[in-house]
Amino acid sequence: VNILDTTHRSISQIVEKPFYIGTNFKQIDMKLGARFLIVSAPGATGKSAFGKFLAYSKKALYWNLADLYIGDGTFQGTLYKALGASKISDYANKLQTGNATLIIDAFDEAEVISGRRNVETFLSEANDFLENSNQLSIVLLSRTETAQNIATFFTAHEIPYRHMEIDFFPKSNARDFVIKMIEKKKPINRAIEA
Repeated sequence: VNILDTTHRSISQIVEKPFYIGTNFKQIDMKLGARFLIVSAPGATGKSAFGKFLAYSKKALYWNLADLYIGDGTFQGTLYKALGASKISDYANKLQTGNATLIIDAFDEAEVISGRRNVETFLSEANDFLENSNQLSIVLLSRTETAQNIATFFTAHEIPYRHMEIDFFPKSNARDFVIKMIEKKKPINRAIEA
């Protein structure tokens, strides 16, 4: 999916491979026919890094909700601006059939900026956009408390979802993370590698 140059700054395509070290996930909840995947974790534990990596890997759109105020019509309206009139129904069809993925980040910031009611309206619009799909195609990234609010909203409105939580790094991945962070600042020497 290609976005228009005139799109809102909140939606982008991740074209350069982002820095990401794989981690473990644990399943919190899963409903049959899930349309949404909620990925949660405490702050500063790699949710956005995972989201950008997933967007890069799947050639998916990455939507950062921290960059806008959301209200009625934001979901479809912003996608309309990003894709254009000729592509939005094709994109909706691809999401509904599982042939496209949309990564939406920063629900915590969105709740602070726009309020919980507007976040719930946004989620309802996202669900309507998927119509009767039972394909997992939209990934929602948020901190644990906000993820619970999203899950509660979905449950109350009988919207199927899956909820995963980012877990701690395995020991081998933690070492790789530290090495790659150092490499970003300066060349690695033998003492650091040991």
